[in-house]
Amino acid sequence: MVMNRQMSMEVAEQRCIEQARLKALGEAFGYRVSEVTINQVKESNRVMTDDFQSIAQTQVQGEWIMDLEEPTITWTRLNNEMQVTATVKGEAMGFPDGGKLQWSLNTCAYPDCASPTSQFKHDNDLYLQLKTSESGFINVYYWDHQLHRMYRLFPSAQYNELRGVKIKADQSYIFFKNPSPFPEHPSVEELQLTVSNEKDQSQTDEIIVIYSKKEIQKPLLTMESGLFGIDEKAFIQWKSGIYSKDNLVDVQSIPVTIVR
Repeated sequence: MVMNRQMSMEVAEQRCIEQARLKALGEAFGYRVSEVTINQVKESNRVMTDDFQSIAQTQVQGEWIMDLEEPTITWTRLNNEMQVTATVKGEAMGFPDGGKLQWSLNTCAYPDCASPTSQFKHDNDLYLQLKTSESGFINVYYWDHQLHRMYRLFPSAQYNELRGVKIKADQSYIFFKNPSPFPEHPSVEELQLTVSNEKDQSQTDEIIVIYSKKEIQKPLLTMESGLFGIDEKAFIQWKSGIYSKDNLVDVQSIPVTIVR
């Protein structure tokens, strides 16, 4: 991966690790390529023009469950370019024959989620827009990479005994916004992003969203400053056990970068 001038080294390393995982999944379980052809017919001065445009998308057919070893990062300089390479080793599983859940998933700095972004300023609020192709249960966690902790954001701390909250297929939800889109669970965890270490100028963390067709057993959590949390290694171990043949489970990760 070649680093551009607008990208910090931390963000470049994180993206390179994600690409390495995707490549490993594709090589192990294969790819699914979909193509949409758009045909535009225009008439101008009695002259007809017929334009075709093709849009292709490639998706891997597997899910990365956990790293078995810490990713290895290597930086090299080639002419005037900085190149970063990542090597990963992990546990993964292929998607069932029924296919993969379809998502619309965005992070936003404003409650209307009109302009999705993954770049936030220190002390910015964060909102999550979500829509899925199937009804099911949702859990949301925040992965603080500086503290090596996972925090359960949804269901919020007041409803920590829940194994998830039911959502409807094809309905858009905005999380961490008042009023709550779930009348039966009106308490909202408002999320404000901060750089954990005062000496750092930026920090890249992750929002982890877990969908399950049926309820899944939640991990063992500890109350910490108003949120229930868990060590990242314990979370990864728990996550590796939530998959089963009789329950569709899909996990999505969204990197978020916070800058002072």
